[in-house]
Amino acid sequence: MNPNDLQNIVNDLNAPIKSFRIFALEELIKNGDSPELIPILQKLSETETDQECLMLISHAVTAVKNRSSGTHADVKTAADADFMVGWENADDATQMLMLSELPPRLPKELRTKGPELLESSKSHIVQARVIRLFCRTWPHDKFNLIAKSAASESLTLKLAAIRTLVHINPEMLLDDLPALLSSDDPQFKALAIRALTKIDKEEALNHLQALLLSPSETDRLAGIQNCTFLPFDMVKPVMLKYFAAENNAELLVRAGWILEMNPDVKVPFYLFEIAERSNEKKAALVKKILNEAVSLLNKSGILGNGFAKYTADLQAWVTKRNALRFAKQVIAKLDTQTIAPELDVKIKAAIHQQPILDAFKEALKWPISQNVKTHVKNYINIASAQTLEKPDDKPKTAINNEKISIKKLLNKNENDILTELSSLEEKSAVNSAKELIEIILAKETSYDIKSAALNVMSKFNLKGFEDRAVKQISNPNVSFATAAVEYLGKIDPERIFPYLGQCLKIADVQMKSAALGIMKNFDFNQALSFLNAMLYSTDPKQQHMALQCMDQFDFSLIRDCLTEYLCRCTTESLAEAGLCHFAANPSSENVYALYKIEQAHEGVIAEQAKALRENSPAPAEEVPEIAAKTPTAAENKIDETQKVEENAETELKNRFLEEQRKKRSKKPAYAYQAPEVSRSSKEQIAAIYYLFKDKLMAKYKWIALFLLLIAAFTIWDFFVPKSSVNQTENGGALKAGQYVREGIVQKIDGTNVIFVTTKDEKFVVAPVREGYRAPKEGTLLRVSLVPFRKYPDGSIVARIRSMRQISKYSEEFGNNKK
Repeated sequence: MNPNDLQNIVNDLNAPIKSFRIFALEELIKNGDSPELIPILQKLSETETDQECLMLISHAVTAVKNRSSGTHADVKTAADADFMVGWENADDATQMLMLSELPPRLPKELRTKGPELLESSKSHIVQARVIRLFCRTWPHDKFNLIAKSAASESLTLKLAAIRTLVHINPEMLLDDLPALLSSDDPQFKALAIRALTKIDKEEALNHLQALLLSPSETDRLAGIQNCTFLPFDMVKPVMLKYFAAENNAELLVRAGWILEMNPDVKVPFYLFEIAERSNEKKAALVKKILNEAVSLLNKSGILGNGFAKYTADLQAWVTKRNALRFAKQVIAKLDTQTIAPELDVKIKAAIHQQPILDAFKEALKWPISQNVKTHVKNYINIASAQTLEKPDDKPKTAINNEKISIKKLLNKNENDILTELSSLEEKSAVNSAKELIEIILAKETSYDIKSAALNVMSKFNLKGFEDRAVKQISNPNVSFATAAVEYLGKIDPERIFPYLGQCLKIADVQMKSAALGIMKNFDFNQALSFLNAMLYSTDPKQQHMALQCMDQFDFSLIRDCLTEYLCRCTTESLAEAGLCHFAANPSSENVYALYKIEQAHEGVIAEQAKALRENSPAPAEEVPEIAAKTPTAAENKIDETQKVEENAETELKNRFLEEQRKKRSKKPAYAYQAPEVSRSSKEQIAAIYYLFKDKLMAKYKWIALFLLLIAAFTIWDFFVPKSSVNQTENGGALKAGQYVREGIVQKIDGTNVIFVTTKDEKFVVAPVREGYRAPKEGTLLRVSLVPFRKYPDGSIVARIRSMRQISKYSEEFGNNKK
């Protein structure tokens, strides 16, 4: 077996979800040949409690022993004329041996015997093996037997039957797809997606993306496993999105093997960009996968003699993307009359680099205000008036490798101090770590200088200020508090995690952005949920902060929600802020999103969206040209590009009209339904407030009066908050909503865990059934959960969205509780 496949199977043997273990054991029964597997299986049999899995382990041990030793069991095989007689007289174990002795290419006389073998066997395990071996030659008029097996109570048999129908006759599963796609077992979801691929590719991709971006690790694992069975070109876009969001090292490695085994000239460009935007731990892992992918790409011969040029183009492309991102981040802060001193120094220090200067020049074409354009032009003029740095030159710095002289430094004016701090090289910063801390602690230094010094420590990963940084999270000076949060996020993320909720409550965009940037490295879905809550707020200030915080996310992950927002946004300043994200992340995938925005508006917003769409790169131009192809291929490519350009408008229009038609039509039962964001009563009241605030200022006062009358019929809804967990008194169903709680495991009852929160709420959850390891009694947990039923005794049954062990309660949930 392939070493990577073998390692995956060994990992899945210990999976908490039964279907993963079944698939792994069946694979070993079919192909397992390593003697090292035998002690692993024997040890597994000592801890396994499920009877089906125990039977599969026994068969797997026998199969692996026979295969690794090269011996063959003395059983009736296909070569014997009385095979069927021997089968009918054999016990379950012997029947499994007989099946294992069959060659991969079934003998002609046995190819259609699958239905007979299935009906004559009494063991579900054997029946499952029969279906998997004979599925390709199964008589079509006997497929009803497999369909019947798909409803079996035996999970092994059910999985084998559904898997066969997925490959051979997916239409037979059409009526079952909605139930399979919403199953609690991710393996059923994955199989249903494979079947749906042959029926409705677009919906299949929607479900696959939901699986890969799910809060549940087992869902994501099933999604990764599913990608190996689907065409790589089809799954590549969603896999790259997955890579941008995932933080679990083991899952990233598994997904990396898929990318490595499918050489693609474009994938390394996106992996490189993901690595550049990731935290240190993830970046190292992604770069390792990237290097392996590039190496295999070189060995494949796809690049011809152009490998050196390819790697140079790869670096240049990422440098350009980083420059555009830098420009976007700093330009968002320039819409003011007075520029913050540290920001001014930061831009002046960077603008002399050619890629940054080019990005600033490009930004003049973006939908930005005249005030911002004036600032951008001023910085360009500053750079143009001086000699530009060459790419190979070392940056000119005021301080090189010597330590900082605090006395000399603090005697200078503030702008000079900020300039020198921003110009520090790594060696000088490392040598001056103690001096930087002294600058931060000095009473006479301003908060701008303190923030700049702490930012230097963050930039070069200098430890030593962690304890003090925790105390500065609540500093009244928000800029310095944000610098402390960013420092902890880079040096000691676990230390800052309990305070993220507190940070997100602060009404400052830089603080919120820093907190979200850290949160996404722990729980991407929670961070995205918070971003969406701000984006869909009725308060324009919250929306604007959400748009600025989007810089923390890979653009592919927020493109869809941003497009939806911009299609309904009528405020030009907000639309401009949103469109700038498209400008700073040029991609052929932006074209249709911008076309939708263009169609949703008239006037300035439509014109800006159209201009960005027309300047978006074509798919062939998205990454640098790869190794030279033959002249004929190049000519064909030119002709093809011309045809695409000629038909672009028509294709966009047809796609848009088709999408509108689908929206008006009834969706098929298997269509993906995105989970709705549940608003709290407080948010609902705020929505009405802002609605009135806007509408009461309208030209026609009767509109506001009409809205007031409508509100009178709905205001009673707020006296009983629907999002409250304590919705019913006598038990019953609860309205779904997602909550984050911290608490302690009070009791273990079978697979159920009694979890008591710091608010004295009692939840009943089942971690093992949802892909998590069972915690021990007395364990402190932070859980994101969705309640759905309340028992008469007050306890609440809930689904787990995410769960992690903590050492103490955070301040948000009362760290004084024991």
